[in-house]
Amino acid sequence: FGPHCFGTIEEVYQGLRHSPAQSVVICGESGAGKTVTNRKMLGYLLDIGSQADRGRAETMTLDCDSRIDINRAISFAAGVDERKMQLQAANELLEFFGNAKTGRNDNSSRFGKYSQLYFEGEPHVVCGLKIEHYLLERSRVVSIPKGERNYHVMHMLADIEKNRITQVRRKFKPFRYLHGTEDVRKADGSEFKNLDMFEELTELMAEAGFDEDLRGYIFDSIKACLYLGNILFEDSEVGTNDRAAAMKCECD
Repeated sequence: FGPHCFGTIEEVYQGLRHSPAQSVVICGESGAGKTVTNRKMLGYLLDIGSQADRGRAETMTLDCDSRIDINRAISFAAGVDERKMQLQAANELLEFFGNAKTGRNDNSSRFGKYSQLYFEGEPHVVCGLKIEHYLLERSRVVSIPKGERNYHVMHMLADIEKNRITQVRRKFKPFRYLHGTEDVRKADGSEFKNLDMFEELTELMAEAGFDEDLRGYIFDSIKACLYLGNILFEDSEVGTNDRAAAMKCECD
């Protein structure tokens, strides 16, 4: 048997007793389970930290001599669960922006990711998470291999726009960047439920600390990319000056 994700991360966690710098490299071919393994390892560390922090909260409660101290202990325990939820949400929401359906995987990460965890106290408790991404497959935005999809968030926002436009009885013009993906299904033959996925994404972003205005700015920027794909440039006979290219927009 290969190394188990929980066994590996437990070994790394115990290693913190001897060295503050520990690392894990998760690698493998497409569909090997890198994304899930990363999620489970992070969840394991957060669970360990939550148990340790709850133990602190219980100790604080036992040592309390006043109602104010008890309320402080209760608030501390509540903060433990909130921090765990925020860190998990911050990690998982990236999948909606950087993952896509490929020929081998329904949720394939199309980017590399370096996650840096910060610990405090004894026993060690996760107190922060920094994520850096790199090597994003930018070509997928404008060119999708046959039988695959664009990034999940693109399809979610396309369906949102389609519903918004049809509700006001206007004709919806499909996005060119998503051409040919309408009939792409999951490996088991089921459909991608883009609207349900969008609800999950907005919940994760809220849990991670993105307010409604910031979420709106992010989504508008992505929708702008979709609409830019519907712009056509045509040759013009006006001349060779700045007006040599006339732009025709098929955006709604």
